[in-house]
Amino acid sequence: MDKVKKKTTTTQKKTRPLVKKSSHQKRQKANHVRPSKEIPNINAHKKKKKQSKKQKEQLKKRKRNKVLMEISMALVISAFLIWLIMFLTIAIPKVDGYSMTPTTNDRDRMLVNKWAKIKRLNLIYFKEPRKDEKMIRRVIGLPGDTLFYKDGQLFVNGNEVAERFLSDTYQLKDQEQTMPDFTLQEILNVNSVPNGKYFVLGDNRAYATDSRYFGFVDEKDIVGVVKIRLFPIHSMTHF
Repeated sequence: MDKVKKKTTTTQKKTRPLVKKSSHQKRQKANHVRPSKEIPNINAHKKKKKQSKKQKEQLKKRKRNKVLMEISMALVISAFLIWLIMFLTIAIPKVDGYSMTPTTNDRDRMLVNKWAKIKRLNLIYFKEPRKDEKMIRRVIGLPGDTLFYKDGQLFVNGNEVAERFLSDTYQLKDQEQTMPDFTLQEILNVNSVPNGKYFVLGDNRAYATDSRYFGFVDEKDIVGVVKIRLFPIHSMTHF
């Protein structure tokens, strides 16, 4: 009997604590552990959402900034290329004075082609040999030409050349306006226009400063050929 009692007591001692753990302690764990695990998960999820939104906004800003930078760079490069092309190919000078009246007038704006081939009777824009200033005059003699004026008529290489542009400038019958006779030998002590040089005259012959006074124009001093009178707009003309 004593042995049986001892066995029962031992079994009771072993089983009692197991019952307590399974009922009471598990409930406490369930009540205390669940909220501590769920709340941080919700906060972390919210933080992740905020971070993802910020990242998206930052990416959008970066893309916008990148697009704006590319557009601005393209505009700057385009403007530079346009300026470079204009600088190398054209000039837009302003006429100063009345030496070319009425073909051009004081303060007219002209468009000059720097790469155009120079032909006889073209208007050219060049630097005056004696001064550091530019002007527009008409090409009368090309390199190698012989020329002279007789009775107000131009002769180049022995052939008469009609100067129709002068018909609107003045009446050739007027003795004050008629071009005085001369030869290259008389005014410049040469028989023909030297290589690389040009003989130019103003259309307003009685009052123009031209090759009769400052000599031949060197090819390196020529900026280009006048093609268009741009301004005033109502007087726009193609030459």
